[in-house]
Amino acid sequence: MNVLAKETISIDRPAALIFDYVSNMENFGRWFQGVIGMEITITECGLSSQFEWKMYSRNHGILFRALLLPLIRSEITKRAQKSLPRLKAVLVQKTS
Repeated sequence: MNVLAKETISIDRPAALIFDYVSNMENFGRWFQGVIGMEITITECGLSSQFEWKMYSRNHGILFRALLLPLIRSEITKRAQKSLPRLKAVLVQKTS
């Protein structure tokens, strides 16, 4: 699989709370728009947790990798850079 995008942000909340929120697909559209599937990793770091998000493509075609993948990766990365701070804001507000 090809990684389309990857983004990381530190959120001052426990890993379990972050996992519960992001694994509930009903919440997905609130913090990330326009993605079908993803992989997440959450690591506790003291009082904060490190949240990492990746999106993959299953397309292994040469033309896709050469022509489309760079464009899609750029767009998805831009969306991730906007969406992870949105996730952080939602979680910090939700538990305050």
